[in-house]
Amino acid sequence: MPTIKDIASDAGVSFSAVSLALNGRASVIGISEATAKRIHESAEKLGYKPHLMARALRSGKTRTIGVLMPVVYGIYWQHAAALQEEARRLGYFTIFSFWQDKDGEDEAVKALLARQVDALISFSPSALLEKSKVPVVYYSNPDEKRDYVRIDYDSSLKQSAELIIRKGYKKVLNCRCFSTGNQKTIDIGKYADKKFTVEKLEIGKGNLYLAASKAAEEYFSSPNTEIPDLVTGTDEIVIGIANVLRSKGIKVPENLALLGFDNLPESERFWVPLSSFDTGSKKFAAALCELLMRRLENPAAENTHILIEPQLIERQSTPYKKQPSQ
Repeated sequence: MPTIKDIASDAGVSFSAVSLALNGRASVIGISEATAKRIHESAEKLGYKPHLMARALRSGKTRTIGVLMPVVYGIYWQHAAALQEEARRLGYFTIFSFWQDKDGEDEAVKALLARQVDALISFSPSALLEKSKVPVVYYSNPDEKRDYVRIDYDSSLKQSAELIIRKGYKKVLNCRCFSTGNQKTIDIGKYADKKFTVEKLEIGKGNLYLAASKAAEEYFSSPNTEIPDLVTGTDEIVIGIANVLRSKGIKVPENLALLGFDNLPESERFWVPLSSFDTGSKKFAAALCELLMRRLENPAAENTHILIEPQLIERQSTPYKKQPSQ
């Protein structure tokens, strides 16, 4: 493992010059830009890796961002990957902590705070976060008193309603885990303008694919169920339901259309390419990191709220409805 002394010897400079240059303080003793560049080139050539703990003790900063997420499947893994890449680009390391319930969330917060992260990105507010002095940016379930970035769900509802009306769908089955978080407000019906009806199907918590498959099996097995024109929900939910429909001989998309949300990679490669909303993971991550950097630079700055507008991507799962012959 190369040391600062090795870099000094290779670059032909003093030990202190290397230390100051690698810590961005070359100007303290008047090190020229050319010399500082030579020092950095020597460090890269030798494969030098700084001792992060020693650097943290000197600067009081760990250059780490803690990220709290409720699950690690579906859209969250895309957000996690984008966050890690964006933070790395800004010179920060990310530590992810995942939880399933309130107790798990509290433990995750404590674990990240114990690692002295410089800032936190959190799915939802908590008492522990409120008590901490660490800068926090929220996503998904925002705290109006804090910085947050979230998806503009209202825009997706308007776009969904426009598609439903344009394609001629009259009966819509909206499938969500309505009992949790922002899912309570996902109501396409408010934009129906009396041109279509909406029935809600509650999907259980946990693995959404499995929960949706179970809910669909019960719903479509009922002799009183009227087959809807469109099933909508997250991609995981819609894919789970579609496979149940297929097993029951219900033709998709000929007799029943599908509209997802999240635009997961498998959506485009599904046996019927799935129309879905792309939530822009990279844009989402860039906005979160931008707010964090701003908050780190100015802890007293006013709160900033950013909405990310989803983009509707239409594929084969939402054809125009065939009208009955006169």
